[in-house]
Amino acid sequence: GGIRESEPLHLWINDVIPVHFESHDDCQVFLRHPSEASTFMSGENVTRKEYLAQRGILPRYRHPIKSLRANWKDLELDDSLSAPVFFIHDGAAKLFNAMYIYYINQYRPKLEDIKVDASLGCLKNGNPKHPFLFVSAGVDHSTKKSYQGLPYSVSAYIGAFERALDKVEIALGITIPRGKEYGTTPYGSRHYYLGTLTDLGMPRKIIQKCAKHHSILSQEAYNTPAYDEIQKKLNEAR
Repeated sequence: GGIRESEPLHLWINDVIPVHFESHDDCQVFLRHPSEASTFMSGENVTRKEYLAQRGILPRYRHPIKSLRANWKDLELDDSLSAPVFFIHDGAAKLFNAMYIYYINQYRPKLEDIKVDASLGCLKNGNPKHPFLFVSAGVDHSTKKSYQGLPYSVSAYIGAFERALDKVEIALGITIPRGKEYGTTPYGSRHYYLGTLTDLGMPRKIIQKCAKHHSILSQEAYNTPAYDEIQKKLNEAR
């Protein structure tokens, strides 16, 4: 969806909405302001900041604990303080939806049964009292402290991304170049996404909406040509 590496960690469970409730074939994902947006929960007429405060939790971009902190940029939002995620094609949305359904029904419930430290934001019986979609399955091996069931950290996400690339390399017998310029980091995938839209000749206003930029000029930072593209153009000119 071309979003920044920290932005998925602000998603709440109910920020993923099926497009077709019967088939569960597709979904729409919304990024919402982590403190001022509504909860979008039935019967809850409060902001997200107020909802979290009732449970003794801070919005993640204001959290004092580093592992629970996630950056939030000033995105272009609508009147409900929300912004839809535009997948690069509907197949990606369907894949995400299938993974979401499995995650909610199978994976996340298992983590809710783990006993964790209540001071870090979970109940003593292990059931997370937070609404954040992505939760941790990890244990700090140096302190033996469990973080299972807590909101997923940026560092854990980056590490999992790297391990996923390692597995692809082994499975396919290839070497994957690493780095933002290759689109093989979480933030690099955003550059790849917006660069692809540019290569496809998408109107700049469409790219602006996909990137959630306030200014149309902000997308210029993502239009820097890669080495191979520069060499290709030079060879064509020669």
